[in-house]
Amino acid sequence: MAKKGNLFFLIKSLSKAEKRYFKVFANAGRSDANYIRLFDFIDSQDAADDTAIRNHFKGEAFIRQLHVAKIYLTDMLMKALRNYYSDDTVDAMLLDMLKDIGILFRKELYDLCETRIDKAVALAARYEKNALHLEALAWKRKLLKARRTNNNAGSGDILRQEEIVLRKLDEIRASWHDMEHIFEKANDSSFPRKLKKNKPLSLQAASLRHHMLYIYFFMNGRTDRAAEEITELIDLMERQAHRIEDDPASYVTALSNKISILFNGRHWKDIEELVGAMREVPSRYRLGDNRFTVRLWLRIFNLELELYRDTRQIGKGLQLTNEVEEFFQAHRHAIPQDYHIMISYQVASMYFMDGNFSKSLKWVNSIINENFEETRVDLQCYARFLNLILHFELDNILVLRYAVDSCRRFMKKKRNNSEAAQKLLWLFSRLSLSDPGDYKDIFRKWTEDRELLRFGEEFKDYLDVNEWVNGRIR
Repeated sequence: MAKKGNLFFLIKSLSKAEKRYFKVFANAGRSDANYIRLFDFIDSQDAADDTAIRNHFKGEAFIRQLHVAKIYLTDMLMKALRNYYSDDTVDAMLLDMLKDIGILFRKELYDLCETRIDKAVALAARYEKNALHLEALAWKRKLLKARRTNNNAGSGDILRQEEIVLRKLDEIRASWHDMEHIFEKANDSSFPRKLKKNKPLSLQAASLRHHMLYIYFFMNGRTDRAAEEITELIDLMERQAHRIEDDPASYVTALSNKISILFNGRHWKDIEELVGAMREVPSRYRLGDNRFTVRLWLRIFNLELELYRDTRQIGKGLQLTNEVEEFFQAHRHAIPQDYHIMISYQVASMYFMDGNFSKSLKWVNSIINENFEETRVDLQCYARFLNLILHFELDNILVLRYAVDSCRRFMKKKRNNSEAAQKLLWLFSRLSLSDPGDYKDIFRKWTEDRELLRFGEEFKDYLDVNEWVNGRIR
């Protein structure tokens, strides 16, 4: 039984180009116009609501069996999306080739069928699509038998190719098994040696091996060796550029992992160069404007903002915030909650460092005024503390009193009752209830109390309370 709202979420996930293509596809297939009307109405809804659909189409025959109409519309949408993405991935191209092979085989057009099989085998081998490679080889054997030729050499060649593919599959399966248990290998000093015992048969297995060694060395505090492994992985991928076009996510993940190591070592120049390389990925590997590209740009923005914040390059950071704001407006429905929170907080921090408290407050409000539930609760907490600082800086003392209570309720709800959080709430509660002439003494008490300074250090990575307090005293 289909879950309520599935069609609604499917329609809401579509890009403008996908919606436009669906309507062209539906009209070309001379589909009942009612289904396009149903599509348009669901697209206009803010939430899945079958009652609203029935009321809107009240009295029309097709609405009597709404569940049937929704199933039919879902099938139409999926058929249109299959067509839309038929040449978008190697997997889709291979699946279409295998359909062609089946049709040509049934029509006994064996020469055309053989040409298609050879293309499918070559494409599957080039991109290591092992399961589809086996399927194409099975058709090759079937064609050989259909032609009733006693070609033992041909049969033997198919068997040898299948054996190689099966060995690759088994190696990849074993690699994934090791990956699933990688955290158990942290204390096994022989693990790197065992892993390097045999030369990998495929790029997938080689990539997994480098990734496992990166994790292993990172867990053991060997960041130098971890960096070596992730660099080798990136070099390996870049030598197979066509594979990055097919699977850009693995390449981007490798770049991000190397940047994380560089952040730990504070290698700012290397980070800038690597982030610059990430900026070139969409155009260099022809990724197009899709959901992955949107997430990639969000990841880039987050890394750049973190870099500029840590290195105090406020000018570059503010310049980037303009690009971020335009991107958020253009892709507001495609931005995942975690990235919305992370980047909004980074931008708010950048404006705060620049002393533009009003703009900082605008971005903080974009976090605290939304219900993000359990997504990045840590940053939701930091945003509320930054909100307290901003209201104090803007002299919104009455608002600050309310904000302290609101922050306390939020912390309690999210079970964040750490001593550091409680001490920070104490600071702003005192400030909100004191005369301006007493502010300096309150701040000095914070700086003279080692315990309070220690609590302030707990927030330093995301909100340097101690630095702000010292700045207020100065």
